Amino acid sequence: MVYRRRSRTAVQSVVEPHGLIAAGRSWYLCASHDGDIRFTRLSRIEEAEVLTEECPDDSGFDMTAAWQKRREGFLETFEAVTATVWVRDDRWSDVQEWTLRATMTDVDDSPPDEDEWTCLQLEFMDHLHAMTILLRLGPDASIVAPEYLRQDLINYLKRTLERCQDDSA
Repeated sequence: MVYRRRSRTAVQSVVEPHGLIAAGRSWYLCASHDGDIRFTRLSRIEEAEVLTEECPDDSGFDMTAAWQKRREGFLETFEAVTATVWVRDDRWSDVQEWTLRATMTDVDDSPPDEDEWTCLQLEFMDHLHAMTILLRLGPDASIVAPEYLRQDLINYLKRTLERCQDDSA
């Protein structure tokens, strides 16, 4: 098969397929290559050819366990971020879909304005995930804590505004 790596370079490999794994909206080919188990996103496979040679017997292979091990290793590479955020009530379903976890919490601060807001403890996979979701929520979210995340979002928006103003000159 020929597939593209994240770096966009094309690689050709002969693999011994074990099966397919669905993860969210993506599908992965679980296959052995030179004795290693690999998971390749199907959308990155550009060409595939079925060869006439038979693959070795894999009846003792536990694809689910291999996937779980790979997934756990992947998730360990992230540093989780938890934030306390006021979120407009009409964005509740978005927050549930986009974050790892969203739970109601109490704070001493008042909501940003008179509209209907709920204070939530939001859990994100990492800093990039937090920034992406908070930007997506836009004015429908107000960060209470941590302060560094609030400041990072403000600085990012300032740089974006400066870039847009420079480009329009």
